[in-house]
Parts: sequence; structure tokens; C-alpha cells
Amino acid sequence: MEDTHKVRTVLAVVLIVAGCLLAPVAVTAAWARTHVTNTERYVDTVAPLAADSDVRNAVADQVTEVILRNLPDRITSTARGVVRGQVGQLVESDTFQSLWRRANQAAHGQLIDLLTGRGPANLNGDTVSIDLGPFVAAARDRLVASGFAAAQRIPDVQQSFAVFSSADLPKAQQAYRLLDRYGAVLPFVAGGLLVLGLGVAVRRRRTLIGIGLGTAASMVVLGIVLLIGRQVAPDRLPDGFPATAVFDVVTRSLWTTLVVIFVIGAVVAGAALVATRLSRPDRTAGSAVPPGC
Repeated sequence: MEDTHKVRTVLAVVLIVAGCLLAPVAVTAAWARTHVTNTERYVDTVAPLAADSDVRNAVADQVTEVILRNLPDRITSTARGVVRGQVGQLVESDTFQSLWRRANQAAHGQLIDLLTGRGPANLNGDTVSIDLGPFVAAARDRLVASGFAAAQRIPDVQQSFAVFSSADLPKAQQAYRLLDRYGAVLPFVAGGLLVLGLGVAVRRRRTLIGIGLGTAASMVVLGIVLLIGRQVAPDRLPDGFPATAVFDVVTRSLWTTLVVIFVIGAVVAGAALVATRLSRPDRTAGSAVPPGC
């Protein structure tokens, strides 16, 4: 009987450790499938960036430079100020919100084409870009409406704003293939390992403490990884792109999930610890304690 208990204890530890180690990967995979690979959810996720001042300024600077390069007349400081002013008003308007959503919908299509390797032949290497043409056209209309006659001769332009570029494209494509194949089942595998570990454990209250603490710790590890990623993101994304702001918005829902799971793990561990301590008087009194406790 004692040997059986030892085997069950070791097996429970192995299952729970495996489940806790897999938990950060499973949470990230579930988040990526719902918020990154799905176009509608992705667009909804990045839509708030249209209200971010860093993003607005970055797009406004790019659009202003495109317009100034395409003005038929000599550029004066007054003309530059007028153009920048109208573009600034554009990025503060509801029109910009709508243009931003459409531009990111197209950009997401590029991203999936890039990661799957099934994109069109004219896909720009390892770069995903937002088409600035519609933004330039909207700014041109504003300039014309404001009386800036020279803007009428600004042609339709094809200018892009790089938002993603990966020198490690093969690794990114491999990660996407693994995510597409296993991402949906990883959360169930991680949860199943924890449940199995609890099922075979001899002392289940103590096991619950371990599961709760292990799960909470795994979310702490994931949080540290995200903080490191936030610092690394500016070096991995194209120059001039507000990488930190984008990283914060894109990973906001992942942080929310992480915190919720951490709290659940801490509560489970705390409740199991309290239950274990409350049961101690029974043991000291010599009462029999079922093995499952």
C-alpha cells in the first residue's frame, strides 16, 4: 500500500509540473488563436491604437511627408504648417478611425500570407505594411476643402507604412504552423494534466495547494516574458513605428487572462491551505483521515 502511495505521489507531481510548465504556452496559444490569427478579432484588438497619440503622430508624420513630396509647388514653411495642421486634424477625426480599421484589415491579410507562405508573389519580402494611400487621399480632400488649392494636384499615391518586419521569418512561420495545428488543444492538455495529477494524488488538499501555487507561478513567468518582450519589441519592429504602444494594446487581453488565472491559482491554493489546517485537529485527536484528503 505504501509503495502504491509513493508511485501515485510521484506520478501526481510529474503531471502537475508538466501542466504548470505547459500553462504559459497554452494561455499564449489560446490568446494568439483568438486575437492574432483571427482577422475580425485582430482588427478589434488594434482598433484602440487609432486613439493612441504615438500612433497618430507616427501616421501623421508619414502622411505629411508623402503629401509634401508630391506637392507640385515649392514647399514653404507655411505650406508645411498647413499640411501638418490638416493631417493632424485628420488623425483626430472619426474618419481616421474608419481608415485605420480598413488598413489593418488589409495588413492582417498580409501577415497571414506572410506566416503561411501562401501569399502573392508581390508580397514585400518579410514586411507587413499599412497602405497610406487612403490616408493621403483623405488629407488631400481636407486641404482642398480648406482652400489649399495646390493640394488638388496631389496624385493618388502608393505608399506604405511598415508595421511588422521579421528577420527570423522561417522561425515565425514554423511557430505559426505549430500554433495552427496544436493551439486549440494546448489549453485542454494543460488543464487535463492538472486534473489527472489531482486525481491520482494521495493527499488532494496538499495537491491543490501545489496546483494553485504552480499555476500562479507559471503566470508570473509569463508576465516576466511579456515584460521582456515589451523591452525587445522596439528593436524587432520597423523604425518609426510606436512599438511599445502597439505591444501594450495587442497584449492587453493576454495580461487580463494572465491576471485572472493567477488570482484563481492563488485562491485555490489559499482555500486548500485553510482546509488543510482546519483538518489538523482531527488528526491530532487520533481520528482517521481518508487517504484522499
